[in-house]
Amino acid sequence: MAEGDASTRMPMADNPLFAGINDDEKERLNKLAEPASVNAGDHIIEQGEIGRQFVLLVDGTADVVRDGEVVAHLEPGDFFGEMALLGMADGVFKRTASVVATTDCTLEVMASAAFDTALANFPEAAAAIRLRAMERWADNRP
Repeated sequence: MAEGDASTRMPMADNPLFAGINDDEKERLNKLAEPASVNAGDHIIEQGEIGRQFVLLVDGTADVVRDGEVVAHLEPGDFFGEMALLGMADGVFKRTASVVATTDCTLEVMASAAFDTALANFPEAAAAIRLRAMERWADNRP
């Protein structure tokens, strides 16, 4: 993933997950995320790899691919990577699916330590992320 310019962006903090936080908190949150870009066809994350990042899709589209089959389509504002960071893949931190860019994409990426900090500092967002992760986990069970 290529890095981008952080000078005027705040897409992570502007995501509805973080609605209601004040400007100072938005600035703090924004410092936890790094911009990145990928090209159409690039694999953003790979099923089975160890999860080290939480990713917000800022611009572009991507497919979620599990065991070679497209199971979901992602659009701007969608996020992924939380299940592995929360240890929901059978108690280990492996990716449950791949995410493949279907167009050129702009991303905001949080490393696992920054993700943990965001969860600790923004409890409403943490609850929403955990709820979405539990829904995804339930959908993935055999």
